Amino acid sequence: RPEAFPAGSRGIGVVGSLTREKRVEALLEVVARLRSGLPTLSLAIVGDGPLRAELAAQADRLGLAGQVVFAGLVADVRPWLGHLDLLVTPSGREGLPIVLLEALAMGCPVVASRVGGIPEIVEDGVNGLLVDPDDPGALEGALGRLLADEPLRRRLGEQGRQGVAARFGLEGMLERTATLYRQLLARRGRGR
Repeated sequence: RPEAFPAGSRGIGVVGSLTREKRVEALLEVVARLRSGLPTLSLAIVGDGPLRAELAAQADRLGLAGQVVFAGLVADVRPWLGHLDLLVTPSGREGLPIVLLEALAMGCPVVASRVGGIPEIVEDGVNGLLVDPDDPGALEGALGRLLADEPLRRRLGEQGRQGVAARFGLEGMLERTATLYRQLLARRGRGR
């Protein structure tokens, strides 16, 4: 339950399978460092996988046990996204994560690795922040920047919401379909 966050906490979250390529262990290290300046910072880990026990033990070692919520597999991530200040995708390898589209559609700002299909949907500084997956300092800097700057979080969240609506919403799809038909009709007319 998203309500499992400690009262008054600043919530960030990661959604996905708990495997090495998702780099949740690196995120835990970053969260531990950020908590020195943001003691109310909490992390939701939504998903499951072979590293769950290892990640829970790491959270304990880092003193984060009370600030990390292991949500496990959930049927609908939207309630979690609605409780987050931002979503993090620190992966070393990705395709096109649907959860990023869901977060953006809900106006939840994102920090994500510049890998795979992520740069196709997250434009750095416009609707989220992109970082090098091999640079924990960049991840820490981006998270710290967004957590400290509420107007920036709001702006990125709103830009994300508008962008997803324009690209993937019904109106955007209808406009692209109409443009395609106009182009095909224009070619057909020239071909006669």
